[in-house]
Amino acid sequence: ALAPPPGAAPEGWPWPLRIHALGALRVLRDGAPLRFAAKAQKKPLELLKALVALGGDGVDAARLAAILWPDAGGDAAKVSFDSTLYRLRKLIGHDAALVLFEGKLALDPRHCWVDVNAFERAARAADAMAQDDAATPERIAAAAARLRDAYPGHFLAGDEDQGWLAPMRDRLRAKLVRTALALGRRLQAAGRLREACGLYERTLELDNLAEDLYRQLIVCQRDLGERAAALRTYRRCRELLSVVLGTRPAAETEAVRRSLDPQ
Repeated sequence: ALAPPPGAAPEGWPWPLRIHALGALRVLRDGAPLRFAAKAQKKPLELLKALVALGGDGVDAARLAAILWPDAGGDAAKVSFDSTLYRLRKLIGHDAALVLFEGKLALDPRHCWVDVNAFERAARAADAMAQDDAATPERIAAAAARLRDAYPGHFLAGDEDQGWLAPMRDRLRAKLVRTALALGRRLQAAGRLREACGLYERTLELDNLAEDLYRQLIVCQRDLGERAAALRTYRRCRELLSVVLGTRPAAETEAVRRSLDPQ
């Protein structure tokens, strides 16, 4: 029942409640996964998802109500919100994890760990590492591993039909790609091409439309003398961009492709 150290709790801290929203939603209470019938608990779980999607800290209750009950009037929406919050508290079994104060709802960081916040911390640390000229390749590679481990899947994967999830999902995905690129370029500059390749490949497993990642992967494979692998990467990039987005590779990508031609 000790409160965790502010901003510095170790990964193994025994949080009463752990919420995993990267990938499918999972909630752990005192280390054990919560079991619930999704149909019976649909609205409480949607409230939890919306709270996390909007940052989880001081989210206006009226905004949450508008998302979950868009056709309800003011009083009806408030009654539905209050009832659903009560059901959510009963579901998770830790009233202290959810704080409603002056019309704003928050997940209390003293009682609740959220993987989205853990990923954000890993990304900030990785960004700082990528900009640190004194960072060794080993530390860069370790930061890359922590970044990838902190992002097991896209935000609430499987809920693509919920438009209010898109801003958080897109922001986290963009942060993953941007940070992976920064770390990968540092590894390339240090001559750690194989590790850079691995980082780009693992990130492309999560975002197979990130053209910048393809381009850097092609460069790494070319510099390793793996021309056939580089050509396969280019073709995969071109095909996915064409089929999914209806576009062609950028001029920078085509220039890298031409650099694969025999001189």
